Amino acid sequence: MVIPFEVEEGAMLVPASYKDHQLTFIFDTGLSDYNVLTSEKAAALGLSADNTVDVKAAGQEGVKASLANVQGFVLGSESMAEQLFAIVPIRSDVVARRDKPAVAGLLGQALLRGNVMCANNRTRQLTFERKQDFTPSSTRIPLSSAGGLPTLSVSVDGVSATLMLDTGYNGGITLFPEVVDRHRLRERYPERSIGQMSGAVGSNFRVERTRARTIKVHDVPFHDVDLTFSPRGQLPSSRIDGLIGLQVLLATEGFCIDLDRGAFYFEQGVPQTKGATPFRS
Repeated sequence: MVIPFEVEEGAMLVPASYKDHQLTFIFDTGLSDYNVLTSEKAAALGLSADNTVDVKAAGQEGVKASLANVQGFVLGSESMAEQLFAIVPIRSDVVARRDKPAVAGLLGQALLRGNVMCANNRTRQLTFERKQDFTPSSTRIPLSSAGGLPTLSVSVDGVSATLMLDTGYNGGITLFPEVVDRHRLRERYPERSIGQMSGAVGSNFRVERTRARTIKVHDVPFHDVDLTFSPRGQLPSSRIDGLIGLQVLLATEGFCIDLDRGAFYFEQGVPQTKGATPFRS
């Protein structure tokens, strides 16, 4: 299955449809349990929901959501089996698009189970292959799981951190309070600015921004990367120190995620993060 994607305001967008409705979704590997549909779009599509669940994104407070079983959902041009969507009241500024229909919601890890997903950043295509048919073209990087979320071991200017692989995050690296305090990172990065970070299922909150000189994912270096200190994080038991987002992932020719077998791959090509276009968050 091959699906085109576009990058808009730092978000990875994919086309979909339901009945006669053309839809656009954010592809977000930070969603471990359910796909998400906005309350407004669910009402427009005439979808009804049953059970109530908690939905939480990385470093954000959770919200209550209703679950809907959606049949006849088409991703790209591929008809999908029954999909579970959590119906969530997402803020309008998160899903708004300039002169285009609003984003309908977020698609998460349900698409990765049983498949290997590869993003070709040159052709702007996502390819989903059955894992038994996938042949890697680069060195395997271990991909772990923490609370059902995919994580990579990353060195941030020599500080080791376990970061969630989050295609729904449009920045570079975000570190959570525990690792920032433990390594006294505010002393190491005295030049910081104050900014805002948007949570898709939560509220805006204040963050500190600076730059990392070099990060390494396995032995792949990236230079001059946006670095954010967040006041919010996962529970300590999750063992997640922060996020690695699209600014890094889109700086190479492509990447592959093999969630079931715990493997991640960067496609061949020299990372080009230095001087990369900044992403809005």
